[in-house]
Amino acid sequence: MDTMGTVIPTSGDFVLSDFIKQWAYKIYEEREMVQMYIHLILAALFPIYIGSHASLHRPPSACPPPKASSSSSNSDSDDDDDDEIEVKPPTMEGLTPSDAILFPFFAAAALGGLYAIIKWMNDPALLNRILGLYFSALGVFGIGKLAGDALNVGTTFVFPDIWASKTEIFIIDPLLSRQVSGTTEKDKRGGVTHRKITDKTNPLPSSFLSSINLSPKINQTLWSFRAFLKNHWIFRFYIHGLVSGTTRVQINDVLGYLLGFAAIVLYNLNGKAWWLTNLMGFGFCYGTLQVMSPTTFWTGSLVLMGLFVYDIVMVFYTYVSPFISFSSLLKWNCDLTKTALS
Repeated sequence: MDTMGTVIPTSGDFVLSDFIKQWAYKIYEEREMVQMYIHLILAALFPIYIGSHASLHRPPSACPPPKASSSSSNSDSDDDDDDEIEVKPPTMEGLTPSDAILFPFFAAAALGGLYAIIKWMNDPALLNRILGLYFSALGVFGIGKLAGDALNVGTTFVFPDIWASKTEIFIIDPLLSRQVSGTTEKDKRGGVTHRKITDKTNPLPSSFLSSINLSPKINQTLWSFRAFLKNHWIFRFYIHGLVSGTTRVQINDVLGYLLGFAAIVLYNLNGKAWWLTNLMGFGFCYGTLQVMSPTTFWTGSLVLMGLFVYDIVMVFYTYVSPFISFSSLLKWNCDLTKTALS
């Protein structure tokens, strides 16, 4: 600092400033590559994050949720039928280290099998059409599940079952068409405590939205629309000796599968756009993570390392090169043997 109070930068400040300027200029010059790298990183993390959260279920060892008793309030009576029907989450398969080791070999066998089929059929276009139909069918279910769950999550933000202010908890009661303040936790005697009817007549959350005085017609429309989105159908399917189960379907699930079907149709008619390809990949990963778990961090890392080696060997070196080299060497040995015998 000089006698006038001006700060004079030191040589270290100049070096840091030049370093920042150089990197800023480099990022600006290569901004398209930087955008691509950011997109790749986010595209890899996004399906892992949402798929991991969607795969969280109540563990089998956990205590089952309490059943609604006969002394419960009328607001809980609409769930009594659902409590009698148990809808189990999908069974999740856990990977072991041996499974992780076999992953690259199974993938290589599949790729080699596709190569053999192409050679046998002598028509790659037909195989491409078959694989296109296969992945299109999977894409409808993958994108449909992803879109349906996204719509369900969005519905919980607009029409939640419960929300809290700084001092109170509010429960949305569809039977009374009002919001009830208090809590649904039961005391030792099984009764509901701290529960009273409020003057909030719309099903919207937050202190501001719930306090808006809407007309009875608009309120009725909001309650009807909320019921339309929140109500569900329970389907039971059974094939003797093969499969049986129960599933719960909401209107958002139906809309999700319709969106998935529309996305696949657009994908096949619009020249396979990159963003639709990424959407299909998101749907595949999202669905797979809900039925398959790496079990441990080490097992997941082993899967990634094995697939990394698989990509190097099978993509950059190709599957058939070692066999072509081996067959060429065997033919050379046979010719050499024939020459020696003659």
